[in-house]
Amino acid sequence: MDTLNENFENAPRGWIALNIWLDRLGRSETTGYRWRKRGWLNTTIIAGKHYLSPEKLAEFERRAAAGEFAAIPGASQ
Repeated sequence: MDTLNENFENAPRGWIALNIWLDRLGRSETTGYRWRKRGWLNTTIIAGKHYLSPEKLAEFERRAAAGEFAAIPGASQ
C-alpha cells in the first residue's frame, strides 16, 4: 500500500496528514516542525504520523488571517 493511501486510511474522517497539508501549501516539513514547536499548529499523532483535525486547521487559518503569526520587522524570534 502506498504512503498516500495509508495517510487517509489511518486518519479519522475530515482529518489531514500534516505532510500532505504542507505539500499543498508549498511548505517544507521543517516549516511544519517549527510551527508546531512555536505552538502555532496543534497536531495529533495517529499511528506515528502527525494529523490536523478540521477544528485545529480552521483555528490555525483564522489566527494566520488575523496576523497573529506576523513577524515584527527587525525583531529577533
